[in-house]
Amino acid sequence: MYRHIVLFRIAKEEDRARLIEMIKELPNKLDFLHDLEVGKDVKHLRQYQSDNTFDIGFSCSFDTLEDLQRYYAHPVHIELRTALRAVRQDTAMVDWVVG
Repeated sequence: MYRHIVLFRIAKEEDRARLIEMIKELPNKLDFLHDLEVGKDVKHLRQYQSDNTFDIGFSCSFDTLEDLQRYYAHPVHIELRTALRAVRQDTAMVDWVVG
């Protein structure tokens, strides 16, 4: 199994909300994507502020490397990536083998 995690910095709240909704729709469009979780940072709850935080994070799983590669090439992912590139300030991503 493969885990995919992405973090985004996005300046405008309305863009964050729109992108979260797009991410939430991924499992409905991609039956090989599992265990999706997405949310906004809770920076307002921290006792300190940092320039190293991100606004949105999401993670999901894929059963095989082929499924992960299929995700990267899929039109649904390309649409999401295009929308994100238009509004993101920064991105961090990691994929790893679970277990």
